[in-house]
Amino acid sequence: MKKKNKYYWDSSVFIALIMNEDRTPAEKQGLNEAVTEIDAGRATLITSIQTDLEVLDADLTEKQKKLYDSSLKKPTTVRVNTSHKVIGEARKIIDFYRRQSPKIVVKQIDAIHLATALLHEVDELHTYDEDMLRFDRNLMGHNIRIRRPSTDQTSLPLLVNDA
Repeated sequence: MKKKNKYYWDSSVFIALIMNEDRTPAEKQGLNEAVTEIDAGRATLITSIQTDLEVLDADLTEKQKKLYDSSLKKPTTVRVNTSHKVIGEARKIIDFYRRQSPKIVVKQIDAIHLATALLHEVDELHTYDEDMLRFDRNLMGHNIRIRRPSTDQTSLPLLVNDA
């Protein structure tokens, strides 16, 4: 039996999906494939409770907010609380890069997303955030895949956006 994939999404992916942001054809197709895989139960979607703050801070309509809320109620979606363990790992990430170079700044919210993904041993962290994409395959020496959802990933519907 094939192993179920674990994906982590930060707020940028949820917002892109819910607001139907203009993305490249490959990014749109990759996002739709991820949604299909998650909805079919072939993948688990993990996100931090912090994502709620970021998504709901976006300029969403009531319909879009309901769409976001309903996406989190799916059995294949796991919302992770920001625990002391997550904060500790986020602190390690921030401190690690601060020691590497004062030019490598990791925002606290990004560190929380990165730490949550690491601690939950996800197969891929999906984001459109360039600040996080720069750590693809080398997050403090960890070989975690950090990428935009795209069509060259393993076959990945979660949300149907008719907003």
